[in-house]
Amino acid sequence: MRRVFGPLVIIAALCAALSGCGKKAQQAQNAPSDSLLASATPRDGGTVIRRLDSECKTLNWVLYTTAYELFVLRHIYDPVLDYDVNGNLVPVLASELP
Repeated sequence: MRRVFGPLVIIAALCAALSGCGKKAQQAQNAPSDSLLASATPRDGGTVIRRLDSECKTLNWVLYTTAYELFVLRHIYDPVLDYDVNGNLVPVLASELP
């Protein structure tokens, strides 16, 4: 029984290892065409779907407690003022700084 089982294990391992070979040509066929890349340019409107590791319990700026809630809030609401990369206040919804 051992004489039959050993070669079968080796053959099965070789088949599993070689089954991944030859995928390069198939991947080249699945590469996006120029027309698909041209249609992938950004445009206004649409829907963003993003998975978070935790559910948001609130969408209230005063009551948020987790980083996930802050992430969602910063993408839903625009602030009146915000900071630039140098730490200076810049108007977002405001027309000018007070």
